[in-house]
Amino acid sequence: MKKRTAFIVFILIVAVSVITCPSKEMHKDAIQTTLKNVITKDFDSSSNKLADAFLMNIGSALTGLTLDGTLTVDNYFVCSVGKIGLTEKKQKIVSVGVFNHVFTISEEEIETRIQK
Repeated sequence: MKKRTAFIVFILIVAVSVITCPSKEMHKDAIQTTLKNVITKDFDSSSNKLADAFLMNIGSALTGLTLDGTLTVDNYFVCSVGKIGLTEKKQKIVSVGVFNHVFTISEEEIETRIQK
């Protein structure tokens, strides 16, 4: 009886994870939000708020265009993995999605990669 219950619970968890596996659009939105937070940190200390707002809008638009061309999402049914890179060999994992939530790399990691 316990094995049957455990098996049913396992099947339910797998079914829910398949149904709630995040899409490419969800990965893109999560990455854009993280990038916007990184960009916003840099502009918060500036004194020219109008220029900052303008540059942030341009940055958001460019980020969206860049992600459209370089972001690939591999769907493994129970989870999805977002990768960014121009070639297959140079792709880096930047997000993992499971149960309708996308986890991205940290803001500190993004800042480190930008500085390199």
